[in-house]
Amino acid sequence: MKLFKLEKERDQLFKKLKELSPENVQIEKDMEGELSQARKSKENYSNTLAQIETEIKHLSEKSEDLQEKIGLLGDDIRKYGEMIGEYGEKVETMKSELQKNRERENDIDSKSRELYNEKTQVSSTIDKIYETIRKNDDLISNKKTIIASLSTKIENMALQLDTLNYEIENGNIEFKDFKMSINEVKQKIEENNRKIEDLGAVNMRAIEQYDQELNRYKSTDEKYKILLSERNDLIELQNQIIEDEKRIFLELFDTINTQFQKIYSRLSEGGEANLEITSREDPLNAEVYIKVKPVGKHMIKIDALSGGEKSVAVLALILSFQIKNPSPIYYLDEVDMFLDGHNAEHVGELFRENSKSSQVVMVSLKGAVTKFADNLIGVTIDNKGNTKIVQKRIGDDLGEK
Repeated sequence: MKLFKLEKERDQLFKKLKELSPENVQIEKDMEGELSQARKSKENYSNTLAQIETEIKHLSEKSEDLQEKIGLLGDDIRKYGEMIGEYGEKVETMKSELQKNRERENDIDSKSRELYNEKTQVSSTIDKIYETIRKNDDLISNKKTIIASLSTKIENMALQLDTLNYEIENGNIEFKDFKMSINEVKQKIEENNRKIEDLGAVNMRAIEQYDQELNRYKSTDEKYKILLSERNDLIELQNQIIEDEKRIFLELFDTINTQFQKIYSRLSEGGEANLEITSREDPLNAEVYIKVKPVGKHMIKIDALSGGEKSVAVLALILSFQIKNPSPIYYLDEVDMFLDGHNAEHVGELFRENSKSSQVVMVSLKGAVTKFADNLIGVTIDNKGNTKIVQKRIGDDLGEK
């Protein structure tokens, strides 16, 4: 519309110029310049519009590809989510069993304390009964001694009395030969009988009470021993689980350490590396350090290495884990950033070897790594500023997507 209007204005101006003086020719030239500039602007607008349409087309295609990849990743996420859910259920089951064992252990501890207290009380009661029995035994012994002594005296006196009666009846004795009269002897016998009665009755149930308390003590002690045995079994089981965890951890640690040493030596062409643990006696609470010795250097901790040396050590450790317990997929984002071409090639070669057990997706700008890939996907910008996605399968021709 603007161009049409300008052309119309131009025609009108040309018509007027015919009627004007030659001095106005310059105006005509100026108008021609403006018209030419307008045509150029139109052409630029058209080119820009075409570029935008091309960019929209490429972005639409890229969006479709991304949606497809998102769908595939969504399937993987759901699958791994299900796996995580299964492992989560197993973990919860193990936690529940562990909690039950802990509750049972606490219950046994509580019962053990109760039985121990009861056992202590029974032991104290038995000790008191023992003391009472001992005192009663002493008292009984003393009383028996007194009774025996008095009984002997009574028997002797009775014997003497019978003898005297016999002698008297036969007239063979005279009363003047005795210092005590018969009445005095009888009084002495009665006095001794009263002394026996004064001793009182002996508590013969003490032994029976002792037997009852002893049986109660034995029963309580038996229960205590059973609970103590169960508690010891649980403690032994818990210790066995901890020992198994330590053993499995150390076996895994040593295996990964061996692989780590081999892989680091290969990546660094002769360097040395080692995983060190602060305590093999308590590995579950210990710290693990990475020490490496690049070629021509001393053994140092990983913190003191350069960026490239750290990358080599970390990648060696990742590959060690992958060999022992491979993950279905690995995503690595420019992990070769600090590596030179030589080391990057070693890394690419190792990941290529391990791709038989795991899928590796790596973002890299180094050709030394990308040459080991099965598929290459690249993003570039052409001379016109258009974004292009290119894909290449090893052995196939490079083609735009």
